[in-house]
Amino acid sequence: MTERNTIREEALERLDAEMSLRAYDLLTPEAIESLAQLRADKGVFVSLYLDMTPQRLQEAQLPVRVKRLLREAYDALEAEDTPKETLKAAKETFDRIQTFFEEEFDLTGHHGKGLVLFAAPAMDIWNIYRLPVPVRDMVYVGDRPQVRTLVRIAEEFEPTGVIFVDRRHGRLFRVFMGDIDEWAEERDDDVPGWHDQGGWSQARYQRHIEDHIERHFKKVAEDARRFFEQAPITRLILAGQSENTKAFEEFLPNDLRQKVAAHIPMEHFAGLRDILERVLEVEQQIERQVEAERFQKLQDAYHTGKGVMGLDETLHALNEKRVMVLLVAEGFIAPGAECTQCGWLTSKADLATCELCGGAMLRTDDVVELAIERAVEQADDIDVIRGELREKMLQEAGGIGAILRY
Repeated sequence: MTERNTIREEALERLDAEMSLRAYDLLTPEAIESLAQLRADKGVFVSLYLDMTPQRLQEAQLPVRVKRLLREAYDALEAEDTPKETLKAAKETFDRIQTFFEEEFDLTGHHGKGLVLFAAPAMDIWNIYRLPVPVRDMVYVGDRPQVRTLVRIAEEFEPTGVIFVDRRHGRLFRVFMGDIDEWAEERDDDVPGWHDQGGWSQARYQRHIEDHIERHFKKVAEDARRFFEQAPITRLILAGQSENTKAFEEFLPNDLRQKVAAHIPMEHFAGLRDILERVLEVEQQIERQVEAERFQKLQDAYHTGKGVMGLDETLHALNEKRVMVLLVAEGFIAPGAECTQCGWLTSKADLATCELCGGAMLRTDDVVELAIERAVEQADDIDVIRGELREKMLQEAGGIGAILRY
């Protein structure tokens, strides 16, 4: 095995180990869909989100924070006249969670800015995932996991590949949820310079140089294909001098070429922090552009009868499984109810009987959360609208809308 192939294999092994350690694959659409489909037939499902940033950890000891959160959640359940069986199940689950953070959780081994724990003892579910972005401390108790926060994180921080390339160097990066990893570096010292021309004619020597550069570009493109097959990306950014990135793009496989979202200037010796800051800036610009385009498509679809706006119409479309793309203003919540038999959703929070099947209705303080869960199961995409466009989404679309399949 050549030295270069050895470097490739070591990088692939490092990637596998790192992905396993971080559990970043939690936030794939398929994994979130699986979580959204879970239901606790008995007992309760507790979702605990924790801010694990150094500043927050210094403010109060983690077990103390967890104890306070769980106590507040239990007091809220009591105030809502929650059935005794549910209170008992919640208390038992809370006690187990508290014991875990007091006696078992190893803070020194935690790598991440956030943490989420899903616990449903009756279903033998106890899953903890590290998140590389901060989240607000919160506890949710119900018959299913709270995935809205995960949907927001996954939608905002989609995995982005970065390839730096010039005539001698190639570097591969993956940026995911505010973090960056460099997986491989390719260096071709055999590319000749003009001082090596010797007795060659200028035209012949130019072709000789171009042949070396072409082989170098092919090697980098092949490395990129292998790495990004192992860890899929949503978009790709090419970095370097414009003439190099444009020439290199032609050597990429079609699937990667179609994901190229931007070309940015960069030197091969750039540090990870500088690269990350530049990529995050570009990502944010792309996200806002995508959101604006999606909102315009929603408006166009609405005027042609292929889209809906407002909570009632959107819930109706979700009930009929017609939603292709769901758009939600960040932070938008509204009360409603869900049928305990057929799953029918409505904004009528006090409705006692399902208008579809006659089943009993269960009130919820946030039917938008249920709408997002339903969209995870049936829609191609979910867009959380932020920034200035959020206000427009609230005013013109009632905070929520959907582009329909039919």
